[in-house]
Order: sequence, then structure tokens, then C-alpha cells
Amino acid sequence: DDDAFETTKQLLVELGATHVLRDNSKLLDFLEALGAAHPLLALDAIGGDAGRRLAVALRPNATLVVHAMTSGQVPQLSPSLLLHHQISLFGFNLANWVADKGHEAYAQMLTTLSQLVAADKLRLFTRLLNVADLDDASLMH
Repeated sequence: DDDAFETTKQLLVELGATHVLRDNSKLLDFLEALGAAHPLLALDAIGGDAGRRLAVALRPNATLVVHAMTSGQVPQLSPSLLLHHQISLFGFNLANWVADKGHEAYAQMLTTLSQLVAADKLRLFTRLLNVADLDDASLMH
């Protein structure tokens, strides 16, 4: 919804983002107005068509990081986008990162996150669910 987007946008700007874009019908108009200042980084939590649109919105030599696929689909990227625009695609999997970096690095990362929360640079959004109410539908939201 609009309030959640505005809250997220404000947090990302506080963390250093210059633009936070919503994936909607106005995205192309906004990007055209930016001209050469298209984003250098996109973070994709959805995958599928949304991931493809993010990659297309990037400037040449930019990076798309896929850290979740809530759509259940891998972003379908054109080889020409990757080759001619030199878009880098990275996947991030926390379990693999911990296995590679170790539990001490994971503990340090959690410490850093908690310091960001304490400094009001990062906010956590949580939702409380009654265990008796858990079913497939409630876990998807």
C-alpha cells in the first residue's frame, strides 16, 4: 500500500538511496525523466516479470541482486541485456552465505544490524501470528 511504500522509501533514502522506484505503470516515465541517471543497483525480492523490469530499468554496467523470489519465478532476462548492457546478476542466499563465511561472520552481521536498528537507521517490521491460525494462506502474507 502507499503508506508502506512511503515508509520503506524514507528508510532507504536515509540509508543513502538517491531514488526509490515503485514498479508500476509510471516507472518508465520516471526513468525517461532521469535520462542517463538510471539506477546502478536494483534489489529484487519478487523475481519473474518484476525482476526483468528492474534489470531493464538499470543503466549499463549496473547490478541486479535477487535475494528472494516471492513470485516463485526466476527473472527472465534476455541474453542481450546481460551482454550488451553488461548487467551483472547476483543471487544471495543467507544459508549459503553463513556456510561460506561462518557463524562468527553471521553473529557480526546480526550485531551490525542491531546497531543500525538502535541508531534508527534500520527499522524492523514484524507481524505476530497465533500458531493455531497458521495455514498455507497466512504464511504467504
